[in-house]
Amino acid sequence: MDPILERYHSLEKKVLSYTPNLDTKVLFDAFTYADTAHHGQLRKSGEPYIIHPIAVAEIVADLELDIDSVVAALLHDCIEDTASTHEEIAKRFNPTVAELVEGVTKLTKMQFVTKEEEQMENLRKMLMAMSRDIRVILIKVCDRLHNMRTMEYQSPRKQREKSLETMEIYAPIAHRLGMQKIKWELEDLALRYLDPVGYKEIEEELTERSSGVLQRAGLHPRHVQAGAGPVQGLHRHPQAQHVPVPPHHRHRPGGHPLRGTD
Repeated sequence: MDPILERYHSLEKKVLSYTPNLDTKVLFDAFTYADTAHHGQLRKSGEPYIIHPIAVAEIVADLELDIDSVVAALLHDCIEDTASTHEEIAKRFNPTVAELVEGVTKLTKMQFVTKEEEQMENLRKMLMAMSRDIRVILIKVCDRLHNMRTMEYQSPRKQREKSLETMEIYAPIAHRLGMQKIKWELEDLALRYLDPVGYKEIEEELTERSSGVLQRAGLHPRHVQAGAGPVQGLHRHPQAQHVPVPPHHRHRPGGHPLRGTD
């Protein structure tokens, strides 16, 4: 089976797991529409662009959001990056989906030009207030999470800009929305690029301490299933409570002015 189609069927199965009465035709139509709209576009990784909308839709489905949210996730870059319009999406699917896609597009185009704490707080409030439908924010957070997961393909400057933006805006928003697992992953991924030296030191310290715990329990690391990485969930890791934080990591990292586009 074609790997992209296989990825879609995995998404469909995931949505069906919590929406047993799902009209799968609607979901498949959204997939084929997005696939056609993004035809010929590639990610920085060299993969077909459609991989990104599918991945975002998978994260949305992990949150068990409604079908309109999953469809909007599949279409979330269509207005911005293709010839698709709000009117076309509203007619092809429904006005709610079109509003969600347009809302995500507006958030993506926002210009983030300051890192002052008070202004960042005001910006977070504005992001929350400007979204008439909270699902817009949820989809955008999922979009940012996948972009952070694939940040290795971006330039060092883009990595730092997006990571700082993630740490100061998207992770706090995820926290306020109760999306703790996503918040932790966003912070971990951002830290990897904002302070690679500190990240590696903490990673090595956690790995060493975890190995010691396993050995005392009579286990070998190879017998334990690998997770998302030693630093994944750093802020909640019990061992992290006792890991000495390097001096250069104790202050918030600086960075260049930010632009809110992926």
